[in-house]
Amino acid sequence: MKRKLECQEIIRLMIKSELSFSLLYKKYSQLFPNKDFWLQLAKEEVVHAEWLKALYESRDVKEMKDHLFPVESLKLILDSIEEDLRSADKKTSEEALSIALMYEKSMVEREYFDIFRSDSDQLISVLKKLEKETEGHISKIEEEIKSLNVRA
Repeated sequence: MKRKLECQEIIRLMIKSELSFSLLYKKYSQLFPNKDFWLQLAKEEVVHAEWLKALYESRDVKEMKDHLFPVESLKLILDSIEEDLRSADKKTSEEALSIALMYEKSMVEREYFDIFRSDSDQLISVLKKLEKETEGHISKIEEEIKSLNVRA
């Protein structure tokens, strides 16, 4: 029988995912000519992790009513990011963009930001900001893909 994860454990996993995305994007910045693009995404992921850390440290996390978080999916993504970090130097710029787009879209499609039921305005605010930022990353990556195709 699966044990229900405590909300703080879930927030820790979310922080880890944001920092893992940042590491991957930093790695890509070292490998591809669009360095500034990747560094900006990496910095934004660190900011997202900071928001989650503040939430983790607040009382609101302990008072959440329920969660519908797909923990196994996030663990698979974290494992996949680790693999992508190890093989990053074997990727093309186009592949790196596709990978980043897939990760960002998966966060929205799997509804990671609708995971908790709570009366906490702080929690709802942070999750809505994260969702908006992730949607922004999707747009930025799609624009970068378009510009790469125009330059090719």
